[in-house]
Amino acid sequence: MILDECLDKEYTKLLCVGTGLIALDMIIEESNNMNIEFLAGGSCGNVLTILSYLGWESYPIAYLGEDAAAEKILSDLELWKVNTNFLYKCKKGNTPIIIEKFGINKKGKSWHRFEWNCPFCGVRFPKYKSIPLKEIREISEETPKSEVFYFDKVRKSSLEIAKKYKKDGALVVFEPSRITNIGVFNQCLDIADIVKYSRENLGSYRGVIENKSVPLQIETLDKEGLMYKLNCNKKIKGEWKKIPAYSVTKIKDTVGAGDWCTAGIIHILGKKGQKGLGNAKEKDIRIALKFGQLLSAFKCYYKGARGCMYHTSEQYFNIILRSICEGKDPLDLIERSKKEVKFDQLINLCPFCGEK
Repeated sequence: MILDECLDKEYTKLLCVGTGLIALDMIIEESNNMNIEFLAGGSCGNVLTILSYLGWESYPIAYLGEDAAAEKILSDLELWKVNTNFLYKCKKGNTPIIIEKFGINKKGKSWHRFEWNCPFCGVRFPKYKSIPLKEIREISEETPKSEVFYFDKVRKSSLEIAKKYKKDGALVVFEPSRITNIGVFNQCLDIADIVKYSRENLGSYRGVIENKSVPLQIETLDKEGLMYKLNCNKKIKGEWKKIPAYSVTKIKDTVGAGDWCTAGIIHILGKKGQKGLGNAKEKDIRIALKFGQLLSAFKCYYKGARGCMYHTSEQYFNIILRSICEGKDPLDLIERSKKEVKFDQLINLCPFCGEK
């Protein structure tokens, strides 16, 4: 992998539009549960923010509620220069909130779990709510032309706007974590240029995915790396192949590693839209997958899905990536680059506490 080329930001601005889960992450470390971090998250929120960090212009599309959680999401995304013109605060929208708790067990292994209930009143936080089909059609008329369209939800509204971007030549990246409607899922596969999923969540659907001619299929295997299968063109079509993961000497938190991997793949393969993938050689695709895994390994040294963005300068970001890429232990570099960041503590985070 030529890392300098992968990290190059000196090119015309590239655009990625996406829709799916935009949530507020409430990150709590077991050893320091008084220091809670509130960051914009969700798969779509993370991938598009990471792309902005890598030099892209990002345009997420979602409905949020009229609440403090939505305000925090918007301010956090704007901090990283994400365009928030298509994030709408409205009464019929919801602002999903996800609590992530993590720590190290007695055997020295990292653990994490997600919670969806308010720790104060016990009521379940709002769930994701997709934009209605009629309204997504109206919104899509105003969204900019882009090189990449990303979506992570099996929804008719996501499929509708994906069709528009597919027709316009964008690379369509589909990253499902759950299947709520098998019929819509099959249609999403029909429109996708890249489908990426984890074996843990959707491994049982591999046969369904294989039967579709998605040009690039990616199955992630956690610490074992990933498998990929190509159907890009007549010259590249074959069996599943494996790329091992980079070594992580001390895992802090694995949440969000997949989002960094996805962003890295898009960053390399998405620069020329659909045509870029269609004209790619297998060597180019492997570079993209390795770069995605490199970003994934880097993230695992930090807490929260995007915590590394706050605690590492751009200069050290490049140096640490190079160290991991060369098989060296980056812990000393990470310690030297560490900067303390104070996060605002939110008041009235839960929309139900006031009612009780």
